[in-house]
Amino acid sequence: MKIKNTALVLICFLLLLPVKAEAAWVKAENGWKYWDEQKEEYAKGLTKIGPDTFYFDTLTRMMHTGWKRIGTDQYYFYYNGRMAKNTWISGRYYVGKDGKMVKSKWIVPDGGNPKDKLYFNRNGVWLEGYRSDIKQGFENDKKGYKYKNYNGDYLAGGWKLVQGSWRYFYESGYMAVSKWVTEYCYVDDEGRLVKNQWVGDKYIGEDGRWDPSVKKEK
Repeated sequence: MKIKNTALVLICFLLLLPVKAEAAWVKAENGWKYWDEQKEEYAKGLTKIGPDTFYFDTLTRMMHTGWKRIGTDQYYFYYNGRMAKNTWISGRYYVGKDGKMVKSKWIVPDGGNPKDKLYFNRNGVWLEGYRSDIKQGFENDKKGYKYKNYNGDYLAGGWKLVQGSWRYFYESGYMAVSKWVTEYCYVDDEGRLVKNQWVGDKYIGEDGRWDPSVKKEK
């Protein structure tokens, strides 16, 4: 009998212990919320729960899944709400150990060969074929200027945005310099598309095109 009483007391004591974190999850009509016992409110924003990080909408307090922009960075949250870290997403994007999408940089993915760096562009997309041992930039010879990418290819065949300016490259890879590329567009001595200025008696507007309606005063 004494043993039974002791067991009953133990059970009652266990029932009075604080509920574990999992018990604070609340099923809502459209997903999940998390009740923060310390703050006495539903969690919002980035929230650490155990070893994992979650994101809850600041208005609805609902758990978020998929991509989420927070400030200037992008994060990915799995279907169960946990933040992805040090892993590939959809085979094209990569998130670092802080969960942020990798952009405009070379990295060695977790577990990868230090010699095999991969490049991700400003949109976070992995540019397959880019090599860190190839120098990207302008090259020139007697015929003119070309622009080489990290994959070893040269820009060619039309207008390309390079170093913040639109430039025109012929099929040969050479860049147009100090000339009219079409009847309406002109590039300067560095190959940049001219805007908001006169070229002879022709005025180039904000869109980089000659505006025949604007006449130069004599």
